[in-house]
Amino acid sequence: MAHEPSTAILDPLRRLISRQTGNALTDAQLLENFVSRREEASFEVLVWRHGAMVLALAQRVLRDSHAAEDAFQATFLVLARKAKSIGRGEAVACWLYKVAYRIAVRLRARTVKQQLGTEPADAFPAQEVPADAEWRDLRPVLDDEIARLPEKYRAPFVLCYLEGRTNEEAAAQLGCPKGTVLSRLSRGRERLRERLARRGIALTASALAVTLSRNAATATVPPALVPTAVNVAIPFAAGEAVSELVPAHIAALTDGVLRAMIFTHVKTAALALVSLVVLGSGVAWAALGGGDAHGSGEPLVLVEEPKAPPTVEPKVAPPVEAERPAPPFWGRVTDIAKDGKSVTIIGVAGAYSWHSGNRPPDVSETTMVVKLSEKTVVTYQGVGMNGAKFTRGHDAYVVFAGATKDTAATIEFNGSTQVQRNQSANGTVDAIADDGRYFSLAQTSIQEPVPFRRQFFRQFSVTKIDIPFDDKTVLSFSNVARGKAKLTPSHYSTVWYADDGRTAGKVFFSGSLDAGGREGKQPDVAGTVMRVADGKAIVVEVPPKPPGETPTRVVVNLTDKTAEVFCDVPIDGAKTAPGMQAQVWLADGSKDTAAKVTFTGSTPERWAIVTGKVVGVSRDGKSFTVELPARKRGDQAKRTEVKLASVTKVTFNGVGPGEANVREGLNVYARMLDDYPDTAAGITFTKDGYKPR
Repeated sequence: MAHEPSTAILDPLRRLISRQTGNALTDAQLLENFVSRREEASFEVLVWRHGAMVLALAQRVLRDSHAAEDAFQATFLVLARKAKSIGRGEAVACWLYKVAYRIAVRLRARTVKQQLGTEPADAFPAQEVPADAEWRDLRPVLDDEIARLPEKYRAPFVLCYLEGRTNEEAAAQLGCPKGTVLSRLSRGRERLRERLARRGIALTASALAVTLSRNAATATVPPALVPTAVNVAIPFAAGEAVSELVPAHIAALTDGVLRAMIFTHVKTAALALVSLVVLGSGVAWAALGGGDAHGSGEPLVLVEEPKAPPTVEPKVAPPVEAERPAPPFWGRVTDIAKDGKSVTIIGVAGAYSWHSGNRPPDVSETTMVVKLSEKTVVTYQGVGMNGAKFTRGHDAYVVFAGATKDTAATIEFNGSTQVQRNQSANGTVDAIADDGRYFSLAQTSIQEPVPFRRQFFRQFSVTKIDIPFDDKTVLSFSNVARGKAKLTPSHYSTVWYADDGRTAGKVFFSGSLDAGGREGKQPDVAGTVMRVADGKAIVVEVPPKPPGETPTRVVVNLTDKTAEVFCDVPIDGAKTAPGMQAQVWLADGSKDTAAKVTFTGSTPERWAIVTGKVVGVSRDGKSFTVELPARKRGDQAKRTEVKLASVTKVTFNGVGPGEANVREGLNVYARMLDDYPDTAAGITFTKDGYKPR
């Protein structure tokens, strides 16, 4: 089921969420925020929203919790790098399902290969699964057959059956009427039922639906997995080598999948490759007992669909090798021709990132002279003011023209300038000073990665640092119980420094409670708290469906057994108050008594943020005018002036040669200084149409 986080605890995202009750960003909006503005918070919401489905899929395929967590990490690494390639009309959940299944199958095949000749097949640890016969028969072949469904049927299937979304929610995510979702679900179920029947699994359509809904996504995402995935998303999306961010075995898995995805554009080769991988690994899995559909020890036989005999003589296709384009080339610029028509790059060929001194162990680096023609498209990202020019030391990503191996069709140069939100420290609160003016943070760093065992690391190093804060520091608490919004050891903490680089500007503390639903279920009531009655009941105003109608008010009773979780509240703010957002899960069999309630407040933003489009630049270049997007349809756009100072950090993304300067038409994301709200501390300028690699 979908593990829905309290999205409001993510402060960068709060600026984007409508204050109207119950409104939330769609997957497409979250994806756009991450792609266009590198918003970490948007990526985190996507991880929480779809993580349970991804982990459950990996557990079904791999039958190993540690391997499933590896697949989980690799899946969201691929999302970070390939987010821009997801089409507007494509469901993020469906895309993640395809990637997660591909990764799980790849990892399963690798595990099978390692186990052959080393230990018997029954040494695989088996996950505890429900004992009912339908699920025992269905589980081994479920994902193989779902992956074969056409995308238009698979997308609502994943949303409704594997993530537990309602038909209305699925329709909103897919941008189609509810009737279309119902129709595609029905056709998808029927196709799946027919294909399962060919494998000897006979289920009625209703039995299939019930069995799927009850068993398909039972995974709970360990809280520690999410920060790990989120923390590496932005540097990996920006081009940093995956081997620098995660253990070697996860890096190799991610690189392999990214390389495979490059060649899916060559349709004939890609279809043949995917078929061989899926069929080959499935047969090996069955031979080891993983395909035992009936618990009898008989190997699962994968039956190929009957094909109609050809009616015409097949045409002889030209050799695939002759049509295959040269692989892309990653590397670092070491020399530039005087005429500017070629650059020398030392690096490696392939679809993975390359970084000096850090490359896959089985790939050797080469030196290549890359020619630039009049048709070569040159772009720059991560460069400073006036930095859009050939520079030794820049990383470069080259896509060659057709099958040529020396002339670039496109080349993207990556500088080292990246404007971050002053995030500088995270770890577990270790101790609080007696005067309450600073706390000690325990940070864990990796000492030695383990490449061959199903665990993340063998050794850790713990460093303790003191984090001072003052009256301006914004403290935000989430996942805490009533009355527990206090500085407490063991809380996980993320710190953003103030402009002085020493004092905490904003600190986000996270407790150990789970803000999500009961057993992954969607809340029964969601809305704004309008009134609190003696702490024993709350009145919740629920927004209308469809919009425009009169909202309804619901009285929810609270008892001593009601579990209460508070999110995004200030210090000493873990108490129910009007204006909070409430998600209510009712007790079994009750229509008005809560088993669990998540209350979400609102802590202030420490820094002013300006986003919009540059519509004017001063003559001296020391300030520019930004047109802010209208908050509501029909409102008139407003304009504001942003000043530049010597301390302002500036980054340009997606610009062409000589375009790394402030100009009209650029998109801007600016964080303002604490004491000078009209002057920027950091700015990212992005050209229209730019999508990070």
